Order: sequence, then structure tokens, then C-alpha cells
Amino acid sequence: MDKTTQLGPPSHVAVHAVLQLETIARVSVTGRKSFEHELQSLHDAMDRDYETLKSDLDEDTYLRHINDEYIAVSEEIPLLFWYSQFLIGYASFEVFLNAICHSYQTQNKSPLSLRDVAGQGITRAQLYLTKVAGIGAPFQLAEWQTVKMFGEVRNAIAHRSGYIDRLPDDPKSLFQRLEKQDIELKVDLLDQPDAQIIIGEQIVNDAFGAYRTILLAAAGLASDFVLPRHGTPSGSDHGDAW
Repeated sequence: MDKTTQLGPPSHVAVHAVLQLETIARVSVTGRKSFEHELQSLHDAMDRDYETLKSDLDEDTYLRHINDEYIAVSEEIPLLFWYSQFLIGYASFEVFLNAICHSYQTQNKSPLSLRDVAGQGITRAQLYLTKVAGIGAPFQLAEWQTVKMFGEVRNAIAHRSGYIDRLPDDPKSLFQRLEKQDIELKVDLLDQPDAQIIIGEQIVNDAFGAYRTILLAAAGLASDFVLPRHGTPSGSDHGDAW
């Protein structure tokens, strides 16, 4: 988001923010289609190879040989992509929420800027909006709790490659909270002390949807606010990617 946009009213900033989030979300669609094509190509190649196998031993040898490639194409590469989308989406949300803070400062001619507020990240933005700008409604929404949880997920991805402590008996642990949201937590060993968060397109879309709701609410706009679609061809799937 350019600095000129941030000088506009909060509603203007929020709409630009959500439109930019939608642009990022479109990358998800492109990525999914690419992975589907790659996996189908691998299946087709395996089918051709199967026609040349002459015995069960040949099949066993072939499957052991192709196993690593299949796991890479079907699981590992997509997970890295969805991790990237999740991180970019969260970082953008933080930038956009800060931009709305700057917009309120300009609109209200406030001597206090975001930098004058203690804390960091979205928590600092929340404090500015509630204490300085007098905007508290967005932070009463269920989506705000979801966003804060996704902030913890972001930290796990950025600092621990998506791994979190495996604490199934601690109701406050991120492990148990993610389990309640039916988010997959991968555990390879029975006595493994940690688990890996598995993210796919649906979780990324859920996150982007929560960001959208908070950004619009911070500007006093309803969650069902209809965004402008200038330049979008009729019948295209370029709008509302999540």
C-alpha cells in the first residue's frame, strides 16, 4: 500500500487493503492449480511406468524408488507454498492494520502516532485504535480471537518451521486450540514432544476472511461490504478469491 493511500480516510484505506489481500489470495488459486497439474502429471508418468513392470518385485522396487518424489509433489512442496501464503497474508494484514491507524491519526489530527504506543505488531495497533482513535468494536468480534491465534501460528511457522509443543492436556496450549479448530497436527512418533501444523488452502482462506472482517470493521464498514470491481471482466474468477 502506497503512502498516499494511507493519507485518505480509514474506509478508503480499508478498501484498498482488502483489495490487496484479494490479490494475494489469487496467488493461492494459481498455486493450487499448479500443484493439481503437477500431481496429475506424476500420476500419468507412473501409469506409463506401470505398463513396463513385469513382476511384483519390479513394482515394489519402483514404488520404493518413486516414493520420495511422490511425497515431495503431493505433500512437501504444497505445504511450503501454503506456509508462504500464510506468512505473506499475516504480514500484509499487520501492515494494513497499521495503515488504518495512521489514517485515523491524520483524520483526527492526533499528536499521538502508532510509534507512541507500547507493544508491537497487531497488539500495538489494537491499543492505538481502542485507546487513541476510540475504535473498539472490531476487537469484540470472534474474528479477532481467530486472528490472534493465527498470529501464534505465524510465529510457529517463522521460528520453528511450523512445529509447536505437543500439549494435548493443556486447554490453553496452541496445540489443543488448533485441535478444536480441526487443524491437522502431524505427529510421526508416538512419544514425539512436538507436532507440525499442516496448512492448506482452506486455512489460508479462513485467515484471509478473518483479516478482511477486522480491516473493514476497523474502518466502520460491515463485513458484507461490496468492494468495487473496476476493470474486472464479467464472468471472471478474479474477485473474491477466498
